[in-house]
Amino acid sequence: MTDVQLLNYIAIPVGIFLARVVDVSLGTMKVIYVTQGNRWIAAGLGFFETLVWLVAISQVMKNLTTWHCYVAWATGYSAGIFVGITLVKMIQSRRKHMAQPENIFMPNMMDQK
Repeated sequence: MTDVQLLNYIAIPVGIFLARVVDVSLGTMKVIYVTQGNRWIAAGLGFFETLVWLVAISQVMKNLTTWHCYVAWATGYSAGIFVGITLVKMIQSRRKHMAQPENIFMPNMMDQK
């Protein structure tokens, strides 16, 4: 396999796959943060989501005759949804763990009479 074939059939599709995982993960996280009312976080995620998407789609458009790029695009999309949801769950569970000690040491003043 020549260097050009290696690039076209392996490196570019892997790059597209990874870009889509990042892009869709950011998009999934953005939607979850929007529904929670965190608009500043969602706006930042949307900026980077679009930037990564542009890089990925430009590679697909440059390699329209390579079916490997189409498979990488679709597979990256599916994996990105899974990764995005997993990341949000991890972030939320860490926030809960960080908030719990404060509740133990700082009781609610409204509970005291």
